Order: sequence, then structure tokens, then C-alpha cells
Amino acid sequence: MKPSRLLCLKVASTFDNLEDVVKRVQVFMEAHKIGEGLAHNVVLLASEAVTNAMEHGNEWDSGKYIVLEMDAGPERIEMAVTDEGSGFDLSLVGDPIETENLLKGRGRGLYFMELMADEFYIEQEGRQLRLVFRRE
Repeated sequence: MKPSRLLCLKVASTFDNLEDVVKRVQVFMEAHKIGEGLAHNVVLLASEAVTNAMEHGNEWDSGKYIVLEMDAGPERIEMAVTDEGSGFDLSLVGDPIETENLLKGRGRGLYFMELMADEFYIEQEGRQLRLVFRRE
């Protein structure tokens, strides 16, 4: 039986749910026989995007939800993570490779998402992050 192309999860913003989402993305990648390198990048960036949505968007409020949607098409994998927060403006996020930010312990997630995904979009006034990966 062929696995569904779509994965859609709506979960409360808790650490336990974060771990569950990451495991489900891993299973989704395995079911679609995604190459190891691409699967690693997708799972890593899904974890980062969901963490950001729960922590910065929803401020770990268990009464607020994030939605993760994935589509594993024949040529690309698309992922969208949406939170219920007030959104953000990417131009106000510090550049992690600027000298004054190099030693900070945080602030690299969006940079890595933009670097590692083939396409990177911030939508819905900063409440949704959408990443596209071309299949190997």
C-alpha cells in the first residue's frame, strides 16, 4: 500500500508534543523512502520550525496550537508550520553571522532553514513558515 502524500498535525505547544511531531516526521520520511541526507535535513528543519512556533510564536502556551503540514510529492517535499502567535518580521531578526552575534547561544534556526531548504517563505504576517525541498 502506498503511503499518503500528506501529513497534517495539529498539536498543543508542549515539549512532549514537540518530540512526538519530530518522530512522526521521521516516520513520514521513511515511509516515502526519502534519501538519508534529505530526510535528515527535513527532520532537522521541521524540529527547528516547530520549536520556534511553540516557543516564540505560542510562548509554550498549551492552549495554543501549531499546525504542521507536509506534502511529499514526486519532485519535492513541502512543509508549512503555522502558529497562533502575533507573527514576526524577519528583517528584525539579527543576522547570526554578524560579529556581535557570533557567540550568542541562540538565533541560528531561521538562518539554517533559509540555507538548507531549496525555498524559504515567511507567510501569514510571520505566523507561518513554509519550506520546500527538491527530492534527490
